[in-house]
Amino acid sequence: MSIAQCAAAAALVFPNVAVSTTAGSLPLPVVMVAIGGAESTWNPAAAGDAGLDAQYGLCSGYSSWGWLQIHNVHAAYLEGVTGSTDPCAWATWLYDPVHCAQAALAVYQGQGLGAWSSYTDGGWQANIGAAQQAVAAVRGAVGSGAGGVVGIPTVAPAVPLAAGIALVVGAVVAVELGAVEAVRSWARLRQQRRSVAG
Repeated sequence: MSIAQCAAAAALVFPNVAVSTTAGSLPLPVVMVAIGGAESTWNPAAAGDAGLDAQYGLCSGYSSWGWLQIHNVHAAYLEGVTGSTDPCAWATWLYDPVHCAQAALAVYQGQGLGAWSSYTDGGWQANIGAAQQAVAAVRGAVGSGAGGVVGIPTVAPAVPLAAGIALVVGAVVAVELGAVEAVRSWARLRQQRRSVAG
């Protein structure tokens, strides 16, 4: 179980916007981390839904993968990001917490929170407190820069995917290793890039 990994991925990938939920208005990264707790107990290498929807392809008998349990019905998306029609390649790609969050963002944008059964059945609500703490800890690890509190930036859709993945993976590794100073440097560099681009 690594709620820290999942929270870091969610904070980097999902926009920090308040969304209306069955438990009130909450930041989207917090909601997704809470859903991840109900879906996989924050296990990046979770595999689920044994034997379901075999027509889309199974890997070791499973049809959903990653901490947010991305289902094989999203085969077209998964083929596009992995370049493969092999469900085991999809599973491997989704076992990376950042990749799983990216796929979940695409699912959320297309279907909303109702795409996750743990959201519709209310199971996610038991994890809200833990999700809030984990996301706050990730944001707090970035700390204060000279200009005030520096939040972890999200990977915007306009950022080329390869560049976005490289930035996100670097930040997640730094957070996981506890390298707060490396994350601060990364955030300053990202902010500078945004200033130059804008």
